Amino acid sequence: MRNTIIKTNLFRVRYTRDDGTKQLKVLAKIGYHADSKFNELKRFEISVKDSFNNLYTVTDHQYKRLRAQPPSKERIFLFQLETNIKKIILELIEGGKDFTTKDISNRLNSIQEEDNGDFKVRTWNDFLAEINHGKVDTEYQQYEIEKIESAIKEAIADGAVLTEEDIDNLKDSVGIDLSIEKEKKAVSGMTLNERYAKGKFDRNNIIEAFGYCWSENSNNGDPFVPDSYKQLIFQLTDYIINGKSVSRSTRDFNLKWVEGFLSYKAKHGFPKTHLRGYSPFDIMSYQESFVSAQREGYKAASFQKLVKVLKQYIRILQKARILSIKAINTDLFKASDFISRKTNTDNFTKIEFTLEYEEIEQLLKASLEDPQQQLAVDMYIIQMFAGGLRPTELYNGGIQFYNSHISFFRSKNKRICTNPYLPEVKKVLSKYPDGLPEFMPIHVYRETLKEVARHFTWNRIIEEPNTKLNPDKDTVPHELHEVFSPFTARKTFINYLVNLGLADELIIQFTDHTDVKILKHYKRKLNLAQKKKIIEKHLKEFYESIAEA
Repeated sequence: MRNTIIKTNLFRVRYTRDDGTKQLKVLAKIGYHADSKFNELKRFEISVKDSFNNLYTVTDHQYKRLRAQPPSKERIFLFQLETNIKKIILELIEGGKDFTTKDISNRLNSIQEEDNGDFKVRTWNDFLAEINHGKVDTEYQQYEIEKIESAIKEAIADGAVLTEEDIDNLKDSVGIDLSIEKEKKAVSGMTLNERYAKGKFDRNNIIEAFGYCWSENSNNGDPFVPDSYKQLIFQLTDYIINGKSVSRSTRDFNLKWVEGFLSYKAKHGFPKTHLRGYSPFDIMSYQESFVSAQREGYKAASFQKLVKVLKQYIRILQKARILSIKAINTDLFKASDFISRKTNTDNFTKIEFTLEYEEIEQLLKASLEDPQQQLAVDMYIIQMFAGGLRPTELYNGGIQFYNSHISFFRSKNKRICTNPYLPEVKKVLSKYPDGLPEFMPIHVYRETLKEVARHFTWNRIIEEPNTKLNPDKDTVPHELHEVFSPFTARKTFINYLVNLGLADELIIQFTDHTDVKILKHYKRKLNLAQKKKIIEKHLKEFYESIAEA
């Protein structure tokens, strides 16, 4: 139940009745979130009835009014009906048996019959009669009349003598102000997808225009770009705010603008500030954070990805005719134009950022006074020994524990992975009567793991090749506590299996890699003690063979 998600949506059937109306229904979808995406498992279409057991049917005009903002009393009644449907489905799921649309409808009818005994609800026809007579429009017009009268009174109070033309101008002014007010109110209630679908964004603003790529592609229902590509908006905003006299108009977006952007990023890197919940419509309000943040230089691989993502955005916007094809040709710029030949462009995957056996033992034996630190340790042990889970799989993988095995959803290859229920995980879960502990947010988990590493005084030096665009040395040393994070769990698990002596062909059965060749990016080089042990073993065998000869 932890990861079960139920979504509902009011819709009309396609079939049009003889009177020109269509029936209203509620679409209920059951699924789960994985890799920032809703995965549907089952759906139901439930007919909507009023408190008098009559089917709801609406014309196009009536349906449009029903969907308008702010919601009417009747729409709020329907919101409550959707809530009841969600509750019914949750109860049926908890029952552990399969169920049908009829089962949901029967329970819903029972609830509505009980509610009807407590209070009388206006009939659907009453509501339609009300909106057909334009009550909403009448109220809005009355508000406009009052505003005009107020403006005229203010002008007269100042001693002005108003002509018919002056009064007409006041009316026009009030009408424009109210239109803007009404538009702002309507837009403020829209989601990002609705704004872009209805064209409620500034095409001439580079940030809002590029934000179109965050919206859903109507052909497949997915955003035009994945979540990992959305940070381009952050980098563009940084350049506009911190660059020198940068135009934010799409009319000036051309090869020269892009070259200025990439030159700036290559030279100055990016601001080390973490904004949460921003959108293309409000990110400029974080100007102070961009200006005051410390900066960090790009690594070659990150800069190459930045250029790749920028090209993809431009192609999407040109296809949508938000950017002119003539404005820029993406073939005319590439990452290598801004990277020195001296830069190490090898793509390293932080192979060395794994724990030694002794460090793993410290985690397994940990009994920390700080409950948050202990929870972080427990989460890491689950993440590691359940099968080297990626962070997204820990949170969104729908982990299930059975008597002898664990199953969860692999976000990368979209498969269900099943692994043995190892004693290390059993020991952790024995502390939590409800099964899994309640996981802390990912950003808190990251910071708390660093606190744990400092608690254990993990000062072991780890060196990695320096792949920054403007390196001042060939290698970069880190102390283990600086780099210990959720992303090390998968690599640590793989190297743990290697040290147990498992062959690559067996390891990928636990980790769900498609090919043993991929393990070269995860398997750490032998440390000094391991190298010494191998040499001693081979020397012993060599001398024994000589003695036998």
